[in-house]
Amino acid sequence: MKLPTPSRLWKFLRNTVAAVCGLAIVVALLPTKARSQLGLDPCCAIMSAGLNSISGLLRSVVAKPLGSIQQNEQHRGASWQLARRLFTAAVRSNRGTAV
Repeated sequence: MKLPTPSRLWKFLRNTVAAVCGLAIVVALLPTKARSQLGLDPCCAIMSAGLNSISGLLRSVVAKPLGSIQQNEQHRGASWQLARRLFTAAVRSNRGTAV
């Protein structure tokens, strides 16, 4: 593996620092409405925190009862299918005995 030469390292570091400084200058010169689109507005943090709390409430208050309803429905569906199969089997077995 070749090690990079000091001049290459210096060139890379210089270009990186220049790009970061250029980006910082562009962001500093942007109007405040454009900065909010880059995520520099504190309103985004407030909205994010609010949405996280709503998400947590939905998980704890709504998801648990819905999960239990889903389990009940699955159990009912399984027992209904079993009853239908038993009924169908009983009808088939009694077809020969019908008068």
